[in-house]
This record gives sequence, structure tokens and C-alpha cells, in this order.
Amino acid sequence: MDNRSEGPPKGGAEASRRSEATEREYERRARRFLEWLKSRSMPADWQGLVLAYEALTRDLKPASRRQYRAALRFWIERYLSMLAATQFSEQVAEIDRRWRAARKGEKAGGGGGRKGGGLLRQMPEEVRRQIATTLYALGTTYGLIAGDIILAGPVLGLRPKEWAETTLEGDVLRVKNSKYIEGLRANGPVRELVVDRAKMAPDEIEAMSRLVLSMQGRTWAALRPKLQPVLKAVIGDLVSGGIIAKRWKRLRFYDARHQYAAELKATLDATKGEVAAAMGHASAMTALHHYGRRKRAERPSAVRPTAESVAAVKANTVARLTAQMVKRRRTAPEGAAGPAASAAGASVKADKS
Repeated sequence: MDNRSEGPPKGGAEASRRSEATEREYERRARRFLEWLKSRSMPADWQGLVLAYEALTRDLKPASRRQYRAALRFWIERYLSMLAATQFSEQVAEIDRRWRAARKGEKAGGGGGRKGGGLLRQMPEEVRRQIATTLYALGTTYGLIAGDIILAGPVLGLRPKEWAETTLEGDVLRVKNSKYIEGLRANGPVRELVVDRAKMAPDEIEAMSRLVLSMQGRTWAALRPKLQPVLKAVIGDLVSGGIIAKRWKRLRFYDARHQYAAELKATLDATKGEVAAAMGHASAMTALHHYGRRKRAERPSAVRPTAESVAAVKANTVARLTAQMVKRRRTAPEGAAGPAASAAGASVKADKS
């Protein structure tokens, strides 16, 4: 950036405690926000970075927000001034306070947080079929929609909010990436998934077709307060009746996407960007570290991303993932993976997420 100052880095004792690897990572993270500002012809000053932080971290988890906040403060300290870093921190502290309050309100309204145990990040077929069957039996509109999401979600991997802007053209599902930010998040504004109906059950195909039609014009913000209580009530009844285990009380609609990720990892080649493309991610690393474990896969994935969607995954992240997988294979105990293992198999076997 042309506003970087000359001379030694700022930051005093705190800067001296950072490792070179941490500083490189901070630089990399801050660069995303600087690119966002540049694409909008906005100045790369502390006020601009406050705006970028508010816009780009809205959908992130608290830990990710902390990491980006630290990276941006580091960049401001180093290239602007300590005063600017202090002003930035004061502004984002208020942004974070409002964000936490809004998030708390969502959870109080049925958002489903971590209370009572950790996140499940899976949705086994036996469990989801019990839940979907019971939801359908309610005979209500919300029961039908909730049942369809539970049944089709683990197969197709859409975020619940994405169904409203999805089309099915023959065997190609065109999904508007809900987290798309140009040059920063998602593999383009739209991801395309080729659906192999032979790998789907008839009721899953029906659920997919209904959702594409029934969700048009509906927003997840309006639907979620209606669907979440219905899902929780049905799960509660199934648990009380001893039909499913108590742990499934923590099941969320989003756990369908984790199950989908597990089956992608077991089927596609992560080192070619296929898993990231099918998830709608810009980075090949995201699914590896943050989504369902490969060992929880129960069947082959029924979808494959188009070549265009794969090409939209950031090439540098694919290279990083490939290098990481090669390194893991070299350091793994001899015989841990057979000599005939493919690049895809080796990559997902190394996945511990």
C-alpha cells in the first residue's frame, strides 16, 4: 500500500513478542481488508478499516473476529500510528458490543447455541429420517419445509438461507453464495453443483424439487423463527419416546451442511479445490479445518462442482492445502496410508477436523 511508512515497525514491546510467523499471518489477514477497500476506492486509513471490519466480519464466529481484529490493529500500528490503532480499537469495540447483543438476541429467539453441550456437526441418515418423517406427519406447511431441509440438506449442502435464491436447471443446481464478498469470500457469486440423482433416494429428490419452488420469495430471517421451534419440538418428542438419543436435542439445521462436507471429503479431491467449490468457499482450507469430519461420511456425495466453480477457488489456497497434505503424508507413520492412496484419499485421511 502506498501509505505505508518508512523506518522500523511500530508497536513497542508487544511487537517484539510476536513471532515472524504470526506477523506474516497478520499481514495476510489484513491484506484481505485492504483489497476490499481498494476495490471500492476507499482510503486505507483506520476509519476505512473500521468500515471494512464491520462489513466483512458480520457472519464470522467470535474467534475469527478476534483474529481479524488483532491483525488489523497490528497493521495499523506498524504502518500508520499507535494513535490510529487506539482509535480503531475503540470503534471496533463498540461494533463488537452491538454484534454480541444482536447475536444474543438471535439465540434467545431460538438460534440454538452451545448450551447443554458442544455442536454436533453431523446429521446421520438414520436420525434425520426419523426427524423428517415426524415433521412430515405434522401435516403443516412449516413441518413440510423443515422436513425437506432436514432430508435434502445433508445431500446438497446449501445453507438454509440459500434455498430462496437457488434454481435447478436439469441436473445443475445453481446456488447464490450467501456469503459472497468480491475477492474475499466464496468462490464467486454463484456456485454450480451437478446432481447425480442415481445417488439420491426418491424422497430426497422430491424434497430438493419442493424446496427450490417453495422457498422462492421467502427469507430465512422470516422462516427461521417458525421452523426452529417446530424442529425442536419434534426432536424433543422423539427423545422423550426413546426413539433417538438425548444428544440429538442439540441438532441444528446447519448440521446438515457439516454432514454434506464429510461426504464431500470422502468422495472428492480436496487438493484440486473440488471440496471447496462444492461448499462455495473461496479457500480450499476452510472446509478442511472447520467442517464435518470425513470419518462421519456414510455414503458417496451426490454432487460434484462444475469446472467453473472449481476454477473460482483461490489457487494459492489449493497450493497451500496440497503442500500441507504432502507434508503430513511424509511425517505420517509408515503404512498409515497405503502406497496406492490417491491424492484425494490422502488429503481427507489427513483431515482431523
